[in-house]
Amino acid sequence: MHIISIILKSFVPNLRVAYVEYKTSGAPIPFKTKLTDLLAVLRSTGFFLLFVVLAIFVFLLISPGRDALLIVIEDIHDYHIWSLLSLLTGIFVWSIISEFGVRYSIYVTDNSGKSLSAERVEWRKFLQRLVAGGCLMLPSVLIIIALIVIQITEPSVRNDDMWIPLVITVLLVYWMLSILTNLYFHTYESYRKQRVEKKWFLSSTKLSPHEIYWTSKIYGIYNDYVFTLPKPGNYLAEEHKNLMPFTNFFEKATTAERNKFPQNEEQVARGVSVPCEFKFVKFEDGGADEAESFRWIYFIPLNFYQILHKQVKWIFLSALILLLTMSFLPADGDIFERLGAPGLLCGAFACWIGVYVGVLYADYAVFRKSWFSLRVFFLFVFIGSSIFNNDHPARLHHPANIARMDFKTHFRAWFANYKTEVTPDSGKYPVVFICAEGGALRTGAYTAIFLDSLQRRLAKNNIDFKKAVYAMSGVSGGSLGLGFYNAETFLNKPGDFSQSASSPPERFFRNDCLSPVIGKMFYGDLLNLMIPVHVPCFDRAIALEDSWEYAFQHIMKPGAPNTFSGDFLAGYQNQGTKPLPLLIINTTEVETGNQCWVTNVVPAKNIIYSRQRDLLRNKTGGQGVNYSTAINFSSRFPLFSPGGMLPQHKILEGKHKGRDTSYKLHYVDGGYYENTGASSMLELLNQIKRDPISKQIYPVVIYLRFSNDPANQIKDINFGNELTEIFSGIYDTRNSRTYMAVQELNQAAKYFNTDSLGGSSSSRGRGGDSSRAVITGDKTSGRKAGRLEQTGLVIDEPLAQSQRQVPMNWVLSEQSMKNIETDVSRKLNNKKGILPMIIKCKYPFPKIRR
Repeated sequence: MHIISIILKSFVPNLRVAYVEYKTSGAPIPFKTKLTDLLAVLRSTGFFLLFVVLAIFVFLLISPGRDALLIVIEDIHDYHIWSLLSLLTGIFVWSIISEFGVRYSIYVTDNSGKSLSAERVEWRKFLQRLVAGGCLMLPSVLIIIALIVIQITEPSVRNDDMWIPLVITVLLVYWMLSILTNLYFHTYESYRKQRVEKKWFLSSTKLSPHEIYWTSKIYGIYNDYVFTLPKPGNYLAEEHKNLMPFTNFFEKATTAERNKFPQNEEQVARGVSVPCEFKFVKFEDGGADEAESFRWIYFIPLNFYQILHKQVKWIFLSALILLLTMSFLPADGDIFERLGAPGLLCGAFACWIGVYVGVLYADYAVFRKSWFSLRVFFLFVFIGSSIFNNDHPARLHHPANIARMDFKTHFRAWFANYKTEVTPDSGKYPVVFICAEGGALRTGAYTAIFLDSLQRRLAKNNIDFKKAVYAMSGVSGGSLGLGFYNAETFLNKPGDFSQSASSPPERFFRNDCLSPVIGKMFYGDLLNLMIPVHVPCFDRAIALEDSWEYAFQHIMKPGAPNTFSGDFLAGYQNQGTKPLPLLIINTTEVETGNQCWVTNVVPAKNIIYSRQRDLLRNKTGGQGVNYSTAINFSSRFPLFSPGGMLPQHKILEGKHKGRDTSYKLHYVDGGYYENTGASSMLELLNQIKRDPISKQIYPVVIYLRFSNDPANQIKDINFGNELTEIFSGIYDTRNSRTYMAVQELNQAAKYFNTDSLGGSSSSRGRGGDSSRAVITGDKTSGRKAGRLEQTGLVIDEPLAQSQRQVPMNWVLSEQSMKNIETDVSRKLNNKKGILPMIIKCKYPFPKIRR
């Protein structure tokens, strides 16, 4: 019981105060009126509550946010405390500025005190204190709840001695909450004795007595103050007669005496008189109407709220300085990783609330008599900047003269070299085609670790797997996984990597790519929206690329080339008769909806729109792109990662011949069109099939995905059908396109040398459906006993871990990485899995040459 009393010590006294205030101020008011007043208070603080809603979504409702918090716990377990300190600091600053921002917003916007009854005024004041106090405590409470959810749902916390750092984190966040409540709230004893306690510098109790009095009147602290005195005509009989001499006083008095009356403490009682600091504006006598009132109007000068304005300026300047500092921090280092995404996010909330407090001050105080509104100005700046700003331009540079091989030449040269590595059986050669699905760092890590582990395990069986890989097609995170595997296996040398107990992909994908993105997204990139020119160091897409380059350099030996920071085509120079495999990075062109590619080979001309869809042919204006930038074309998922812009110049023909017109093209995540890379691989396979030497090929298609086919999971629509049908129809069309591409590629690969299948020209000529051709048992080449003979192999290896076990995120906790590694190990140890399929393949893979 003693422990419980200690835990509740910070809350019970304040809960008692809140309960007593609720009973006293809300007792005579109907529930409907109470609810109306609550909604009115929430409406006036909507901007600040927006961050609370966002925090609830991030830390409680989606697994990536909880996984980011789990990393903080893992850091404590490994005796790294920077992310914890960042989180605690972020919570503290966010809580304080949030409480102040809500309170200040109420000060300047709520003018209900002039129109409500005394009972409702007291109730409204209670609600305002309740909402402001709730905003002070909510950040800490949300993080504590999220940590408790992690304890309940994450087995590693219970099984791997992680509960100790989790408990430490919870206690420290609670300690932070206790500090905040003690800094701001009254104890029950002080409340009962009506004693005002001086608290924290930014609390309401630190204001001067007259500021406390006037900010609590709910008059709108910057509105002109009106002192009203009813005329005798408002009264009847004896009261009317008695008030007439008083009225005559104002008629006989000089203008100066009359105007000074409300501020004359010899005539008006203290507490009713108008403060001498208020500046008299004018007197209104209501004319000849005796039922009117005398009105003295006063302007409230800014220096009347000296302490309050010091608090406003201190918060605004501190928030602005922190915002600019974080915006200019470099992303290619470990600063953001040390701070951690949760702390950065809390700090960003604090910064923007602080900046908005300054904007409120400018609009309601500085420009209160002007037509100018800073908020409206920023709205127009935002709209104008969106027109003139260059969005998020992809990083281009002037490369050396690096030429790409055309597809036919590349394939024939690769296959001719490959045949020297393999002793064929029955005249066929296994050729590997790899498709990697999108899914951020989750499928990226899974793809790279799986392929690296598979290659190492096959090497123990004297099989040189990489020699059989001809093409890789990836989307989003899958592109990153294939990009890393391509760099590790084909572009860099084994001796380039530093020695470690962990494999290179495991070390690379343990890097925190989320913190730099959050650090730029919620700091610099929001500033970019208000600037008519693009500032590269604010760009979160560039920050993501920088984090990949930094992570790759981190696992290399000193002096080893960093493929990720070099030109995309640099590793493919001087290939000669030994060309490297084809890498297809899939992206989606916003303006046309086309699936486009960044690839190291010039696509075949007979592919539909091959020239328009090839970014390196004419979309980059002859300039080169970094390896990391090329991969990022595929992983730009708005709003988290913005679309990449490429400027275009076109020389017009015809009537306007010779005129240069400029426009922009934008590229987003390849998964917008199709999420596995199967569509591009199908086009590639059909091109290979056109070549006569394809008869010597036994295609092996490997899928690396994070789930089973979504098209098989039919969801019933029974709520908001009119709207749900629109959004579900658009989204599920993409799912269906993915499913269809996978099935078509499966048929094309399994029955590669059957002319009537796989989307070939003969199939289209007969109007044949591949699945129907298999079922009916028509006499077609390759058929045995009513069935088609499979002339290819399809291996589908989806990640078996759930979204909760491995969230779709740009950072993976240690436990998420363990889940991926466990799944890969399980698959490679499966006696009916991919390893025995390749080892016992009907056509032998190349052997390692000692």
